[in-house]
Parts: sequence; C-alpha cells; structure tokens
Amino acid sequence: RGDLVGFVVDFKALSAVVLLREDEIDTVRNNTEQVEVRLVSDLTNVHPAHVQRIFPASSKEMPSEILATTAGGRISTDPNQGESLQSFNPHFHLRLDIEEAAKQRLDERVYVLFLHKNEPLIYRWLRATRRIFLTSLGV
Repeated sequence: RGDLVGFVVDFKALSAVVLLREDEIDTVRNNTEQVEVRLVSDLTNVHPAHVQRIFPASSKEMPSEILATTAGGRISTDPNQGESLQSFNPHFHLRLDIEEAAKQRLDERVYVLFLHKNEPLIYRWLRATRRIFLTSLGV
C-alpha cells in the first residue's frame, strides 16, 4: 500500500535475531545456562543476554542479508530463489535480549556464545556421531 519511509526504534529495548542449525537447537533449548554476546562494533566487551523467544519451526528465510556469506556472514544463500533471501538449509530463529549494550546500529552482526551445562564427554561424542549418521542418511 505504500513505501517504507523509516523505522521507529527504541534503542533501550533492541534485540538480536540469531539463526541456529537444526542439529544445534536441542542443546541450546535444553542445556543453555548463560548467553554472552559480542557486538561487531565492540568486540572487547561481552554483554549478557537471554533468550526471549525461540520460534517453533525451522525456516529457510533469513532475517537480514548481513548473515549471508555474500555479506561476510556464515550462511549460504540459495541463488535459485531470485529476489527472496533464503538459505540452503533450514535454521531456527531465536530472539535474544542483549543487556547493558550500547546499541548504536541497526542490522549489526553479533557473535553469540551459548554456555551449556557440564556433561560427560561420551554424551557429546554420541550426539556428534548421531548427527553424522543422520546427515549421511539425509534425515
């Protein structure tokens, strides 16, 4: 019905949208104790964060071009999609609230560290082996 003219932004309540592969979501959902975020504009400071929302289904849609490999990100886009920005593989979207960060830019890349509960090393090996088999079987 019209053109986008601008955004109304509350810089005190900005959040970050994070994409996770399907094989990572279970660990993040069930075993995360703490979340730390570093803004690209200020890599020296670590900011605490918490997961505000985990979207219930995976999607190939990308919220921003800044996450794509063409813009320096780590997610490969599907060139067959034309105008729409979609990844090759589906990802889960998480919305993080970043606390105590001087948010000066919109659409800025962030580095996120999910700190998980301690677990025996054998469980991690079993989970990694399971991922390899599921990937090789195309599941």
